[in-house]
Amino acid sequence: MTGIDRTVRMVIPNVIFITAAAVLLSCFPLTAADGTMKLNMWIEPAAPSGAWKYSGEAFPAERIISAAAGAGVTDMDVCLNNSGGIFYYDSAVGPGKRDPGVPADAVDRLFAAAGKHGIRCWLVLTPPVKTRLPDNSLVLTSSDPRSTAHWRSVVAELGERFKKRYPEVVAGIVLHEINRPEAGNSHSGEIAEFSDFCQRSFGEPFRGKAMPDGQDGTLWNRRFNLYRIDCLSRWSRALAEEAEKYGMKTNFILYPPESFRSFSAAWGYDTLFFEDLCGHIWSSDYPTLKGMYAKVGISYRGSNVAQEVAMAFSEYPKAFFEMRSAFYPGIVRKFYGTNRKFTDLNGDFYTGYFRKSASVMELFFGQEKMTRWLKEVLRWQGAEPLTRIGVLASSLPNVLRHPVNPGGEYDRCVNELYHAVTRRYPAVKVLAGSLLTRDPVALRKRFDLLILAENQGIGLSRETVEALKEYVKLGGKLIGVASPVTVAKRDLTGEKDVTSELFGITPTRSGMPGFVRVNGKKYWSNGISRVSGTPKPGTCFIPVSYSAKSEKMFLDAVSGMLPEQRILLTKNNGFILHNVCEKNGIVCVSLPAEKPSKARLHCRMPDGDHEVRNLLTGECIISCSAAKLAEGIEIETVYRSEPCAIGIGPREKMKDFRGIYPNRQVFAKLEDFSGATIQNPEVPLLIPGRPGVKVGIWMSGLGAEKILNSLLADKRLNPYLIPRLDGECCGACDIIVVPQPLNHFFYRDGRTELRKALTAGKGIIICHSALRSAHEDFPEIFSSRAIKHVQPGDPKLVSYDGKEFLPCFRYDHYDCSFTKDVHILATDGNGRPVIGIGRLGKGFLGVFGTLPGHFGDSPNGSPVGDFQGEERQLLLTMIQIMRGGK
Repeated sequence: MTGIDRTVRMVIPNVIFITAAAVLLSCFPLTAADGTMKLNMWIEPAAPSGAWKYSGEAFPAERIISAAAGAGVTDMDVCLNNSGGIFYYDSAVGPGKRDPGVPADAVDRLFAAAGKHGIRCWLVLTPPVKTRLPDNSLVLTSSDPRSTAHWRSVVAELGERFKKRYPEVVAGIVLHEINRPEAGNSHSGEIAEFSDFCQRSFGEPFRGKAMPDGQDGTLWNRRFNLYRIDCLSRWSRALAEEAEKYGMKTNFILYPPESFRSFSAAWGYDTLFFEDLCGHIWSSDYPTLKGMYAKVGISYRGSNVAQEVAMAFSEYPKAFFEMRSAFYPGIVRKFYGTNRKFTDLNGDFYTGYFRKSASVMELFFGQEKMTRWLKEVLRWQGAEPLTRIGVLASSLPNVLRHPVNPGGEYDRCVNELYHAVTRRYPAVKVLAGSLLTRDPVALRKRFDLLILAENQGIGLSRETVEALKEYVKLGGKLIGVASPVTVAKRDLTGEKDVTSELFGITPTRSGMPGFVRVNGKKYWSNGISRVSGTPKPGTCFIPVSYSAKSEKMFLDAVSGMLPEQRILLTKNNGFILHNVCEKNGIVCVSLPAEKPSKARLHCRMPDGDHEVRNLLTGECIISCSAAKLAEGIEIETVYRSEPCAIGIGPREKMKDFRGIYPNRQVFAKLEDFSGATIQNPEVPLLIPGRPGVKVGIWMSGLGAEKILNSLLADKRLNPYLIPRLDGECCGACDIIVVPQPLNHFFYRDGRTELRKALTAGKGIIICHSALRSAHEDFPEIFSSRAIKHVQPGDPKLVSYDGKEFLPCFRYDHYDCSFTKDVHILATDGNGRPVIGIGRLGKGFLGVFGTLPGHFGDSPNGSPVGDFQGEERQLLLTMIQIMRGGK
């Protein structure tokens, strides 16, 4: 047994046998900050402009509001301008014109109707990339004081015009997509301001002659990105202060930077700042933030509506986006159906562009269906949460260390572990440093166990560390994963290791890859730490990075730390325990599953006879005793994407739950649903202004950040990350690089657009496992023999000019059998082609059987540093061939 194997065995038994008393403490209900918000609805008076004429009138305000009130809407986000700066009312403070498709009195009529039905309205502001001032000049919103003054005047206008006229209706403002003006802002003329910021914040001025570019995690780039984030925070505080003068609160729509693979400049908000500043936060990731209301993503293009409905069975206040497309599909369908250019490209708006199947439209959309299921999910508003596990994740430190692609590391460290836990127990993600994590008493009431995910304990505040220590003293359990816990200054300097303070364990070597043996099975781990010390009571430290192959080990560790839980799943082959709550003695369990799934559900209930019902159909699953429920009952879905939420309670109480649909057979046609969730739907495509060949690198691939950083050094190229493989992003590039997909579903969904791009004369470079179906997608390039996956003993490759080299990723590559017209650029040691390029239609297809930009995973060792050397040169050669057209 190796030293690494002994290390793992030394720590893990302590995980399993250090348990708390098996007493489930009562938890407190989580509700909105003022206790009133139940359902928030987003609406734009336009979007699309002019569509309301198909309802029979230019703007049916009373019809809109009465329908919303009937569905249970309590609050409404009213979008007052679009991202281009066009307002939906006649603004007196800016040169932006009113949208001609919106009547001048549309907003007033909305507010008047909302007052009759008791709906509060929040005024949404979306700054454009550049703000046009009254003198017709354009300025970037985030850092120019003239822009701040202008937007304060906009807020003042809203206060004078709407708040004073409708004081009981207008509740406040909403800051939405405030990242837009910052995303393309290089701050090139602000060296003095940046230097002053560094002096005030870090005690050291900036002495450089040019601004940092923010493209990596080095010190001055970290400080530069903090400066950009600070610009957003100062702009937001100014608007909030102006709103407060008129008695208006400020809300914030949070798109967590970790959940999108994009530049942190676009999404690198200081979430903790906004939690302190705002009354409510719209969030899709962190349900324990103050005043949070959760997204119900039914109206995103390509979203799995059935699963969004299943996940909406929770105690949280909720919000859904774009009322018109959900409540009035007939109006939207007619509007787009008259646009020949749109229909020729997409077909029907819903089944073509929007990617909602006919069965989805029939089951969930339209005023009647929306009202029925919204009322059903709202029954659980204010219930007591039974989710007792929190997965701690960081926000700002993660962004600072991975500024170009924060989502890749976050997915590996946080999301994969979180999804593994929810296959057995309900869990939520918790933002480290948030108000809850600074209050050990509230934290203990809410959670039995906290899991500090890998690399998420870096740069914690001392206040958070002390709260976690007190949480453990109060009986809470704490698991650390793989990496040290540190406290540091905001720019991550002065870092101090405090792992031993929390866990009694000191990592002596961190992040070394190697083989681990668990329960007699050997598997590869991306990171293993050697540790010393003895775990403190109530804590454990797992020195191994999470991976799918170690899932059982991690779940057993979690089970060993927990007191007996109200709910868990065993023998689960597809469900996610998304949420569990209890109201009036009835337990609600949300169980999304995108494929037919089976599991054994265990539930502790008071003695007596109980009934388990499908909350969507009202069908009785089983009537049984409390003892039988604790022993476990079988649950299943039989159709693809069949929504699943169940209620468990005393038999006499369950009679009130009759469901929304007559039986589960209504979901049978969901198997025909061929849409795919559109990746990164909120991330805009941002193209830098530098000259050169436009090379778009797909964000959702391994090594994307390294490839980008490497290509930035070539002044002939203008490389940037693209958030999606759709027509917009592919059409904006000269050359598209597709690394190994982090999610093959998204890659498969984008193959049609890649084919179109080739036909249009673009260059496409496909890497590593993205090639698994390439011989079927591009038969003109490949011979009939399938691409072979090769795990070499000797990973050396040979370039076309005879040079030997080691690829970044040495663990495996792909043997690509090309047609005779393909130019081979590199082979492996056995002469099998690995890298090549061929013409297809007007374009070029490049095949990269290696994984450029991603290091490692080999017993022979891994290189350290940037993506350089012969492999990089081959990529540049391929781009040069595509650019030169031969």
